[in-house]
Amino acid sequence: MSIILTIEQENFVKEKLKTGRYKSIDEVITEAFRLLEKESEKQSLHCADKQLSWEETYQEMAKEKEDWSEWDITLADGLEEEINLESQTI
Repeated sequence: MSIILTIEQENFVKEKLKTGRYKSIDEVITEAFRLLEKESEKQSLHCADKQLSWEETYQEMAKEKEDWSEWDITLADGLEEEINLESQTI
């Protein structure tokens, strides 16, 4: 099997090798997969063990930071008129 890494990923691997903790690229990749498997297992166990209530779901969602950097005011053009029309038909 062969994989293609982005330049950033390749640089990350090289930096890890420079630390001396890993002796080869294979060791870095193996550790990355081990951590990915561990995280995936942790998430699976969390989901299987607990079903969140509405309140807990709200609290979990509130913890996440929202990214509004791509919001464009033109997306809201006409929204006020549309809301007014809908409220008149109800």
